[in-house]
Amino acid sequence: MISSSRLSRRFSARSRDNSISSGVTALPPAPASLPAAATLTQLRRVCSTSPNSRATPAKDCPSFTRLTACSLNSSVYACFGIFIISAFQSNVILRHPWKTKFRGNLNYTLTHFADHSEKFSHDTINRYLRGERITPRLVWENVREQVVATSQGYVVFDDTVLDKNAAFAIELVRRQYSGNAKAVIKGIGVVTCVYVNPALDPFWLIDYRLYDPAGDGKSKLDHVHEMLNNVVHQKRLVFYAVLMDTWYATKELMLFIESVHKTYYCPLKDNRQVDDSGGQRPYGRVDALTWNADEQTHGKRIKIKGFPKDRQVRLFRVEVSTHRTDWVVTHDPSRDSTQATQEACGFRWKIEQLHRESKQVTGLERCQCRKMRIQRNHIGCAFLVWVRLKELAAHTGRTVYQLKHGLLDDYLIQQLKNPSLKMRFA
Repeated sequence: MISSSRLSRRFSARSRDNSISSGVTALPPAPASLPAAATLTQLRRVCSTSPNSRATPAKDCPSFTRLTACSLNSSVYACFGIFIISAFQSNVILRHPWKTKFRGNLNYTLTHFADHSEKFSHDTINRYLRGERITPRLVWENVREQVVATSQGYVVFDDTVLDKNAAFAIELVRRQYSGNAKAVIKGIGVVTCVYVNPALDPFWLIDYRLYDPAGDGKSKLDHVHEMLNNVVHQKRLVFYAVLMDTWYATKELMLFIESVHKTYYCPLKDNRQVDDSGGQRPYGRVDALTWNADEQTHGKRIKIKGFPKDRQVRLFRVEVSTHRTDWVVTHDPSRDSTQATQEACGFRWKIEQLHRESKQVTGLERCQCRKMRIQRNHIGCAFLVWVRLKELAAHTGRTVYQLKHGLLDDYLIQQLKNPSLKMRFA
């Protein structure tokens, strides 16, 4: 069931529930016909299952109609498309048949969307994206009911760089180090916050920030500090520990985590200066410490240079692979197992899964628009789509890749049986 009403600029983002519109695509029965977009519907929240109060009464769709999510293929489509499914009790097939490319590079431009829409031009979409404000708070509003909090949960922080190496005039783009590229590239930095329930497999994106020091004067550390403070005092999520990368293992942030009565697990850089002799020897590199058998199993007490005199932490030597060793510290005195520490740090890779999936499935880094506001809305829409896809994946027992790549299966099968463009041989 889908409700439909006209897009109106008279209503503010608040009165529209900071929402995203939905779409219907009709598949004509003629086997040689290429699919075409039909109608677009009033802006609604991504996870909404109830029609807008201003919308027209719901009506049954024809048998050849497929519910589609424009948002599954690009952030622009995300701004103007999302499906509404009732309780997952019927056999709903998700398809997005107006895309003409399969499994390869998709077109994420406003022009491409306008070329496949009968009602919205490029300028209409551009004006909407420049005027709307899709904020991180909207992501939390859509995911808060999904989060299964636990006192043993983890809050994970990390950042990713949206590759814009070919860009010359896109706002928010700056040169910064990319762990994926292993080099300094031009891109947009995004700092993300994920909540993990270790007893369950799912994880949830609960907050994010864009790295724009020229605009707000904040570093990535400032963003993590702000998001953690928000998790503790505004969102009030219960959790046990914070997981983060070596970049965030600073004295200020680690002491702040202690001040809110939470634990941290974070690896230190190889050249971090530490002391395991109780002041008997000068500070030395952490990777130069000697380890006996008991210390390798249970860790050792050390002091990090620059920390208060009486502040010691437990250091674990965690062998990630034959070519990599992590030096992980925690201030929880009850934790004395290297194996348990390695298992806890393993949940940090959930946030890498978020970055990979959002880039590969939602087109997170593919927006070509130059204006900062459009880029911000693009990223917000992409994360909203990822949140919705993860919810659908949990309900259907499929992966986000299966949901995305399955959108064109019916159309591809049809074309293989009876291609509209036939090959001719000499």
